[in-house]
Amino acid sequence: MIGYIRIDGWKAGIKFSAAHIIPEYEKCGRLHGHSYAIHAKVYGNPNEKGIIMDF
Repeated sequence: MIGYIRIDGWKAGIKFSAAHIIPEYEKCGRLHGHSYAIHAKVYGNPNEKGIIMDF
C-alpha cells in the first residue's frame, strides 16, 4: 500500500530567503528579496517499520 508524508515548510522551519534583480524592469529593477518555504509530499511504500523516507 502506497502511503505519503506531507511536509509544511513554514511549520517545519524549512525556509530560506533569496534576492534578485531584473534590469530594465521597473517593478523588479532594484535589488529586492523574497522568503520561501519548502513544501513537499513524499509517496512510497512503507517498510516493515512503517517508514516511507528516512531523513
